[in-house]
Amino acid sequence: MKSKRVFIAINVELSSDLSRVFQELKDELESDRIRWVPENNFHITLRFLGDLQPDQIEIVKLILDEVCSKKRAFVFKLYQVDFFKHRGNPSVLFFNLDRVEDFVCLSGTIQKRLNEKGISSNKKFTPHLTLARLKEIKDLSNFYHVVDKYREIPTQEIKADRVIFYESVLKPSGAEYHVLDEYQLS
Repeated sequence: MKSKRVFIAINVELSSDLSRVFQELKDELESDRIRWVPENNFHITLRFLGDLQPDQIEIVKLILDEVCSKKRAFVFKLYQVDFFKHRGNPSVLFFNLDRVEDFVCLSGTIQKRLNEKGISSNKKFTPHLTLARLKEIKDLSNFYHVVDKYREIPTQEIKADRVIFYESVLKPSGAEYHVLDEYQLS
C-alpha cells in the first residue's frame, strides 16, 4: 500500500478584518517571490508526520481519538504579523497567536503518544498561522516596513474545538490538503 504525507492541525477561518489584512499584505508585497497560502488552507500545525504507511495512519487515528476525547477545547487569539528567519533571511510570514501553552500541551501529548508507538514527528513546535513562504524578497527594507506596519492588527478570537488529521498532496501549484479524519475536543 502507498504511504501518505500527513500532518495534524487545527483549522482556522479568518474574520473579515484579518482577511482584509491578509489581502493588503499580498498587495504590498506583490513584487516579491512569495508563495501565499490559500485562505481555505489556513491551519495551525500541531504535528507534521511526513510519509506514513497505512498501518501507521490507523495508529495515529486511534491516538488522536484517545487524546482529543480527554482534552478540553480552548480559545485563542490571532493578534500580530511576524516572520521566521532561515539562515538570516525572512522565510515564513505568519500571524502570531496567544494561549501558546494550550497548543504546546496538546501537541506535546500527541507527540508523546506517537513516540510510544514508534512514530516520529517534527521535534520543534512553535504555534503560528502560516500566511506565506518567502522565496525571494527583493527589497528587505520594504519588507520590514510592511511587517512593522501590520504588527498591530485587529485581533480575532477563535475556538479550537476540533483537531484535523490531513493528508498533504504536493502539486506544482502548491499543496492540496485532504481531511483523513476529525476529532472533537471535549
